[in-house]
Amino acid sequence: MSTQKAQKLDVLTKIFLNLVDRLVSFEHDNPELGKLAVRIVTYLATRGEALPEDKIASALGIEGSEVRKVLHTLFKYALIEVEKEAVDPERGRYENRLKVSPEFVRRITASRVRMVIDVLKECLQELASTAYYVCPTCYRRYTMDEAYDLNFKCPRDDTPLVQPDHSIEVEFLTDVIKKLQDYAAQLSKPGK
Repeated sequence: MSTQKAQKLDVLTKIFLNLVDRLVSFEHDNPELGKLAVRIVTYLATRGEALPEDKIASALGIEGSEVRKVLHTLFKYALIEVEKEAVDPERGRYENRLKVSPEFVRRITASRVRMVIDVLKECLQELASTAYYVCPTCYRRYTMDEAYDLNFKCPRDDTPLVQPDHSIEVEFLTDVIKKLQDYAAQLSKPGK
């Protein structure tokens, strides 16, 4: 990516590009497709307009089938906007045009932040409601029932299990959740 294009992208778009890279790379077990997805999304984000698949492929000098594969994955994960434009309305022919707008990036990022918040809330709930015992040697964690079944000794190294104080973790997670909620609310404000 050239420095001129990099300068046009804000921090939020760069975070979004990281998400695109990871999801596409993981989906196809191919880091090169993740990099290609980043190139495509960067191109669309800097262009600021909806473009058909063939124009994206020719502008980037990439084979159409590779672009199609990446775009399909981006669409599957709702990481790209699709607009239909009538090519021949009488025959029912339409052309899909793809784009990535700053508003779209904000909306998707806010959605992902809310997903992280939900996971952290589950962790917080579990920490607050479940008594855990930890082996101070290997740091494996056991529930109260598991610890009881093990006679409060680690099965790996026979070390007595201890029950840690989770108040620091609960306080930390509560603070992180609050900050993420504030950030998601800020992202959700229109025109931000």
